[in-house]
Amino acid sequence: MSEKYQNCVFLLACHLIVADGEINTKEISVLENYLNVDNTKELSIEKQKIFSDDENKKSIEELLLELKEEQLTEEQKKEIIEILSDIAFSDNYISAQEQELIEYIAQSLQVDYKDILSQKSILNEQEIESTRLKLYQKVFGKIQKTFYNKFLNKESEKNMDHLFGSLGFSTVIEKISDEAIIDINSVTEIIKKTNEDLVIGKQEIDKLTYPQTSRKEVEQIIDVVQGIKNHFNTMINSSLAENLAILDKKKRNIRYFTIAFMGRTKAGKSTFHKIITQEKK
Repeated sequence: MSEKYQNCVFLLACHLIVADGEINTKEISVLENYLNVDNTKELSIEKQKIFSDDENKKSIEELLLELKEEQLTEEQKKEIIEILSDIAFSDNYISAQEQELIEYIAQSLQVDYKDILSQKSILNEQEIESTRLKLYQKVFGKIQKTFYNKFLNKESEKNMDHLFGSLGFSTVIEKISDEAIIDINSVTEIIKKTNEDLVIGKQEIDKLTYPQTSRKEVEQIIDVVQGIKNHFNTMINSSLAENLAILDKKKRNIRYFTIAFMGRTKAGKSTFHKIITQEKK
């Protein structure tokens, strides 16, 4: 495996990481560990150019051209798609932009990508399922929560530690996540129907035709109508893109929670965090 090959794949992966508009630390970690590229000053500069969207960054097309000059074997081409797929799924969700880029790279390299993405998707679902609470854990968690609510002194610091570090707390969090998934699936259907209606509306607008005329007044009216038509087409395209982007963002973060702890100095924020995450003191 040549240095040029590794560097090109590394930089293609950098393009993939920023494809969805976010730089995810999990994706970067997989990239650096998986490829084990010597992060030279030159390569690091190129990486930062891609991450900062510098106009002088190496384009995807340039990198693909360099790879083609390497006369890649079929195994190497598949390896590239494997690496990119692992990075895309590292945060348990592949965005539409990431999938489109992987498809584009695979088609440029003339290598099949569908089986690879399908296998990665199955493994990803299995990984997500493995993190869920088992049935006995859910039952035990509900018993803990019920016992705490009915019998324990809620003002006791020790009992509070027990609650937040228990399966009862985990059960509640997982229930919130499950309900959020149901909600996002409902919203997905609504947005899908809305997008379909927008596409139909755009098609109807495109069907508008105007009679040939030399009358100045009619031409002015046609210009106004054409301007309105263009405005609606722009607005519809923008709405479609925005709806898909919002939905994509929600799906990406549905299984994760961002919890902020606020309080005065020495109020116990760090201790509270350790209890919830079960970190050792």
